[in-house]
Amino acid sequence: MSSRPAEKKQQEAACEAEVKALIQQTYALKAIAEKGLNSSISAAKAEYKTLPAEQQTKTKKIMICLSKTGELTSLQSYCDKEMGRIVSQLRTVLKENGQSTELADQVMSTYKAEKSQRYAELKNKLYNG
Repeated sequence: MSSRPAEKKQQEAACEAEVKALIQQTYALKAIAEKGLNSSISAAKAEYKTLPAEQQTKTKKIMICLSKTGELTSLQSYCDKEMGRIVSQLRTVLKENGQSTELADQVMSTYKAEKSQRYAELKNKLYNG
């Protein structure tokens, strides 16, 4: 009988370790997204700065940014897919261990909110900055 509480503690520790590992994956994914985004921004700025002064217009700036759409869409698709996989795995781990899946919902909600906020900031900076 005394092995049951020890078994339960071991299971809880394993669950906690899995949850922590999945949360770490979200931070790693965020770093990948930021690196890709910053790389595109730097490339666009560099391209703009190479233009002769008379061609450095708002229209040209927007055109250069729009030329990065393909790579940014690709990055976003990758991140969305990975975040979906992580959250799904997190939800499974929590359910299998009889815990609420609220944490998984929170992770996805935070991801969507941060993505939306970052998009709005960059869009505002492009058109008004």
